[in-house]
Formats: sequence, structure tokens, C-alpha cells
Amino acid sequence: MIWHGYTNKYIAQERSKTPQYIQQLRGRMRRRDELNYQVTPDELTQLKYTVARMNKHNNQGVASVMHRDKDWVCYMREKLREVANETRR
Repeated sequence: MIWHGYTNKYIAQERSKTPQYIQQLRGRMRRRDELNYQVTPDELTQLKYTVARMNKHNNQGVASVMHRDKDWVCYMREKLREVANETRR
């Protein structure tokens, strides 16, 4: 769930852990360079839809609406831009 960008609070509720535990786990994954964000085609479609429909589509706003981590949203939007640039060539 961390790899798919869910928030610490959401994961804690789903897995019956404390948000602090999830935060520590996420931090360990970042320090060890094990945090490789992933996305499913459905999540990518949801991200595109959310960004297109928001007035202020900054990463924090999109993350809040999608209940995802801001870093995940930032990373996935960057990937979307890369794909869009490659298709233009």
C-alpha cells in the first residue's frame, strides 16, 4: 500500500497499525532506497481524471482528493509528463 501512495493514516486504519508505525516504515524504505512507487492503469486513469477536474491542481490538493501521499502524486505526475513528451516526438 505504501508503494501505491496511500497515506499513513489510511494504511494504519486498514492494517490495524498506528500511523507512527507506518511513518517509520515509510522512512526506513526511503533511507534504504526501497521506496519504488507503483501505479495500476486504474490509478493512472483516476489521477488523470482528478487533475483534469480540479481548479487548483497542485500536488497536495490532488493527493488530498485521492487520499494518497503527496510524493506519490508528484512522482506519478512526472511520469505522466514524460510519457506525454515521448508521444509528441
